[in-house]
Amino acid sequence: MQIYWTLSLMMMMMILWCSLVHCIGSSIDDIPSAAELFGQEESYHVVECVMPLYFLCQNNNCLPESHLCDGENDCGDNSDEDHDYCAQMKCNVTTEFKCNSGRCVPKASRCDRHPQCRDRSDELNCVYEPCPKGMFSCANHSQCLDMSEVCDGSIDCKDGLASDELHPNPCPANVTCPSSSFKCTGTNVCAQPNWMCDGENDCGDNSDENEENCKNFKCPDDWFRCADNRCILMNNVCNGVIDCKDGLASDERHPDPCPRNVTCPNDFFSCEETNICAHPHWLCDGADDCGDKSDEDIEKCANTPCPEDWFRCSNTQRCIPPNWRCDGSEDCRNGEDEIDCNNDYVHEIFIPENNTLVSYVNHSNNVDLLESISKNLQSINNNDNSSSSNINNQQMLLPL
Repeated sequence: MQIYWTLSLMMMMMILWCSLVHCIGSSIDDIPSAAELFGQEESYHVVECVMPLYFLCQNNNCLPESHLCDGENDCGDNSDEDHDYCAQMKCNVTTEFKCNSGRCVPKASRCDRHPQCRDRSDELNCVYEPCPKGMFSCANHSQCLDMSEVCDGSIDCKDGLASDELHPNPCPANVTCPSSSFKCTGTNVCAQPNWMCDGENDCGDNSDENEENCKNFKCPDDWFRCADNRCILMNNVCNGVIDCKDGLASDERHPDPCPRNVTCPNDFFSCEETNICAHPHWLCDGADDCGDKSDEDIEKCANTPCPEDWFRCSNTQRCIPPNWRCDGSEDCRNGEDEIDCNNDYVHEIFIPENNTLVSYVNHSNNVDLLESISKNLQSINNNDNSSSSNINNQQMLLPL
């Protein structure tokens, strides 16, 4: 609570300072160097983000605006997909359509048969005009295809029904697939061996995901069958990477199919029953990276030294790299890697001239930080001989 009131007071002081002395940033040329602002050469890093074309993530990554609220974690900390942020995004009701995810797309893209929203919500509940004569109409006229794309063994309709490859209508001539492929039950598609039971509806009728079909399908001679009946290429077996998603790492098991043929580098953990070398920060991180859970055995983790300068979590014995310590993200389950940290602060300067937000990230716990910054700003302003008028720039001092 004391920290909260201290930060609140510091922010109020900064706002008052900006009202008394014109804040820096009347143009891009007026931005001070971080060294001028903070004084310590190694106590900061600088992030420059041009808005609204770019978005400043909470971890200070700079992201193109087009990646916001698209269902993918592009920032790395998921701040570009924050539910509350996306829900509050406002679209221009005259020119834009708001996707279910919160993203804004041109209103002209609504019901145009070409999804602009990653979640395809701009093509939901649409009534389309019939396709031109001589073209094939996918379900609900959602796409119009050239007839050469129909019954060609490739699903071109994105209606979720594979309506251009359905057998017997519109495809009466049911194809005969090569022996190395699976003939989909209700469509004109030949599924490749690695499509079987991979979690994706490649056939269009989901027959490639049917457990019985996968069990009865024979993998080609130069392929390996995982414990869940998936087929993978032999060159993906015993390569030190788990390719079978069966939860057993069956393609990397020792001694069958893999003889113990790897020597792990120093600092890496040699998994007991698989051909995997586990990275130090994989140990006791809650994920079975070895495939045999040997990397999650607390006693083994405790007996495996952490690399030099790494931090060990006391409750799980996990080793984390030094740059994960005090980075604002809890990597130890009890959050101890974020205790007794120097507070990092972000000093933001907004330049209206070109919509640029410059963030100076200062790594310092100096209690006189605000006073020092204010003095530096005052000195820089006093040396500024330009006649630029007062600008209401956004300046904040926030914990990272």
